Amino acid sequence: MADEIQQVVMTPEMLQTLIASLGQPHVVPTSQGNFSRCTHRFNGSKEQDVHAFLDSVSVYKDCVQISDANALKGFPMLLEGQAATWWQGVKNSVHTFDDAVEALKHAFGYSKPAHKIYRELFSKEQKEEEKTDLFVSRCRALLSRLPNTPVLPEAIQLDMVYGLLHLKIRERVPRDSLSNFEDLINEARKVEVTLQEIKMIPTSSQGKPVPSKVPGDPSKSKSKKQCTYCKAYGHIRDECRKLSQKKSEPTSGTNQLSSSPPNSESTKPQVTCFGCGAIGYIRSNCPTCKAKPMKSEPQDSPSEFRYYNTSGEEQVRPIVSIEIENMHGTAILDTGAKTSMAGSQLAQLLRSKQVPYETKPLRITLADGIERSVTSHMFKVAVKIKHKKVLTNLLAVPEHADSRTLLGIDFMQEANMLLDMKMNCWYFWR
Repeated sequence: MADEIQQVVMTPEMLQTLIASLGQPHVVPTSQGNFSRCTHRFNGSKEQDVHAFLDSVSVYKDCVQISDANALKGFPMLLEGQAATWWQGVKNSVHTFDDAVEALKHAFGYSKPAHKIYRELFSKEQKEEEKTDLFVSRCRALLSRLPNTPVLPEAIQLDMVYGLLHLKIRERVPRDSLSNFEDLINEARKVEVTLQEIKMIPTSSQGKPVPSKVPGDPSKSKSKKQCTYCKAYGHIRDECRKLSQKKSEPTSGTNQLSSSPPNSESTKPQVTCFGCGAIGYIRSNCPTCKAKPMKSEPQDSPSEFRYYNTSGEEQVRPIVSIEIENMHGTAILDTGAKTSMAGSQLAQLLRSKQVPYETKPLRITLADGIERSVTSHMFKVAVKIKHKKVLTNLLAVPEHADSRTLLGIDFMQEANMLLDMKMNCWYFWR
């Protein structure tokens, strides 16, 4: 017998309900979700922010739909180092996931009191190149760590942050035009974009400023000419009088004689003898100076050195003739000695003439760099060099049997001596 065909009768409401149920996705149970694939970790160091870590974990928990029970069980998987050690001590007293979050905040969170938060906030003003939105975000992050009670109104927070902004932002964004932080960030971005565009405008190579209008700054209606030579406004380099005057002046050497012809074609400095002033000669080949006999009378011209060399070395030391207590001799000019020293022979002659001296212990450092304690004799005598007498303290060390007389920096400064080692001469500069 043929199967009987059954007919199902449905109302329009029943049909719509059936179609709606077919379009709904199949919900997978989420009771088994956990933190096994979460990549966020916290080790309890000062470099890590516990609040940022907990925000990331909370977002991951909501996206994966992890239950509070599984979140509490898997919470130790996210802790490392000091944080893991801390959890071992408090896990028995934590019974819910919310308790674990609060305990972690209390242990590693920002625990400064309100007055220290305000102090940290007001100690950091916005720098010139710092983005305003980043600066405002840091300030709001500090304000968010204040105690929940009493609640600080947003208007007061806005006043605090606005006062810390850079002057270039405050002078272009009035405080009265802001009602919240979003308005502040939007207006500050507009100003920063405008300032960045102004920096990109190239300047004129002819010294003419490019006219540009800056918000809040007065702009000049006309650009002025500026000379690139004298930096003055009103003319350019080709019209500069100072430059044309300098070009018209004749150049002259520092050693050119004033008696040279005014219409001389050569402007180069002439060679002159520094001994007698003869033109075209230097002192070494000057016939006038060579014909003069060497005299020891006082003179204003430079005096040449005699050189002292003991072992045939190329480097020699300058020697000058001196007179002390009617005794004639020589001394070495030593620019490395702070104190003048009497040689062994000079000290013996001074003692034989019963020149008074002062005996005192002294610590000296010689050329070898070693400091020694010695007994010294200090003579105060007049040293005559050329026509000048200089009262000088001469230090003598009896232990040094073969020492030579040295005239140090103290004598040369007192005598106003200038040494010209290149020309092998010296002279009194006044």
